Amino acid sequence: MKFVILVMMLFPTPTDRGWEDSVYITHENNKPLEFVSQDNCAKYVTENQRNILLFAYNSFEGKAIPGSILCVPKDAQLEDKQGLET
Repeated sequence: MKFVILVMMLFPTPTDRGWEDSVYITHENNKPLEFVSQDNCAKYVTENQRNILLFAYNSFEGKAIPGSILCVPKDAQLEDKQGLET
C-alpha cells in the first residue's frame, strides 16, 4: 500500500468552503510523491511541513488555513479529486 499527503483545511468564513475542504499532495516537481509506509510519509511531512502548509494555504487563495496534515492510503483518495503539484 502506498501513502499520499492530505491537508485538511479550516475556513474562517463558512460560505467560502464550497465542496472542497482538503488538498491531496501527490506530486513534487512533476514526479509522483508516494510513500511505501506511513512512517516514511510522516518523516517527509516533518521535514517539509512549512512548504506543505504554504502550498495548501495558497491552493485556497488565503480563504482557508491548514488544519492538519495526514498521511493517508493512496487508495483512499477520492476518484474525482485530483492531486495538486507542489
